[in-house]
Amino acid sequence: MRKRKITVLTRKEDARQGPNFEGGDFIPGPKLRAKFGISAVTLWRWRHDKKCGFPAPKVINGRLYFPVTDVSAWIARQGDAA
Repeated sequence: MRKRKITVLTRKEDARQGPNFEGGDFIPGPKLRAKFGISAVTLWRWRHDKKCGFPAPKVINGRLYFPVTDVSAWIARQGDAA
C-alpha cells in the first residue's frame, strides 16, 4: 500500500469553514477529503479500520464533521509510525 504525505490542517477564521460545536473546531468530511486528496472510500476505510485509530466524526443531519484537533493528532501519530 502506498503511503501519502499528509500535511497538518490549518483553520481559517471563516464562518464558511464549518460549524463550531461544544467549543471545538470541526471540519466537514468533503473538506477533509479535499485537504488530504483522498476519496470517500479511503476516508470510509480509515474510519472503519480499528487499527488505524482515525478519529470518530460527529454526525449531524447525515453529514460527517471531524474534530480538527483529533485529526491533527492522528496525522502526527502517522509520522511516528512511518
